[in-house]
Amino acid sequence: MPDITAEAVAKRLIDGHLLAVLNLHIFLLNYARECALNDMPTQRIKQQVASAIENPDLRKAIRVMDNIREAHEVMCTLPAPILEVLRDELLRMAQDRTGPRGKLKQAWYEFAQQALEDARTRERKDVLGLYQGIKRP
Repeated sequence: MPDITAEAVAKRLIDGHLLAVLNLHIFLLNYARECALNDMPTQRIKQQVASAIENPDLRKAIRVMDNIREAHEVMCTLPAPILEVLRDELLRMAQDRTGPRGKLKQAWYEFAQQALEDARTRERKDVLGLYQGIKRP
């Protein structure tokens, strides 16, 4: 297990903050493009964009969605042994909770189980792919 230093934690926080800011900018650019396509008055666009930038809750919501999206993408690329450990930990966490949080952790467990099955399928395809080019004498 790697050492977790204060510097590593700070870098992770800064990276997360920069990612959130970048995604906020992308959201605002897409929003502005949509407004322009719908002929929304410029003043109204400026007001809504300014409001979005100043709204800490909106920025937090964007970060949450980015973290969910990133977790999904990462889990889809992990090898099977790592996904097994992750799945087992998510199951333990799901069993420790009840209510909506427990249901959320249960959903993450089920997703990890599906990602594990997909990873095993990818591994089998990779192994089979090695032998497809071999011809019998």
